Amino acid sequence: MRTLLATGGIVSAIILPPLHAQSSSPSPTEIAAANNEESSWSPDGKKMAFDSNRADGKNYNVYVLDVASASLNRLTTSAANDITPAWSPDGKTIAFTSDRTGHNEIYLMGADGSVMRQLTHDGSDDIHPSWSPDGKKVISEESIRSRIIHRTGGELHFAKSWEKATPKSG
Repeated sequence: MRTLLATGGIVSAIILPPLHAQSSSPSPTEIAAANNEESSWSPDGKKMAFDSNRADGKNYNVYVLDVASASLNRLTTSAANDITPAWSPDGKTIAFTSDRTGHNEIYLMGADGSVMRQLTHDGSDDIHPSWSPDGKKVISEESIRSRIIHRTGGELHFAKSWEKATPKSG
């Protein structure tokens, strides 16, 4: 039996199968060696996305756990840190933070790890993405302020901190 305990978005304890032997129980060494951190439930409650350094003990990547089957899928394989995954309301997309450009930016990918793209490109640190209920906007913390990023028709429209964000026409 697998046990998951999560509070406030951070996984306190998560017991997962080893990356290369998903059908067996992890050893105490494997559990201690992995830091499983920020987590997010899928909208249907059947899966959990989280970041972990379980692959190499150094860099964090995004994983998805199917709760019923205990199947674990590593979605990112970057040498950078991919952290703070957040499910879109429709469960089709995961937003996350990555420092693969040298500073933290927000990225989007399919819930299966496909079609990855960088959402922010401004050179400041963007962290902790969170979706609007309609799935059209992502809010993130940018250094010392928050901002809303519109996602309409594939184009991005940025709003200055706390100003009304409006989609660009045409």
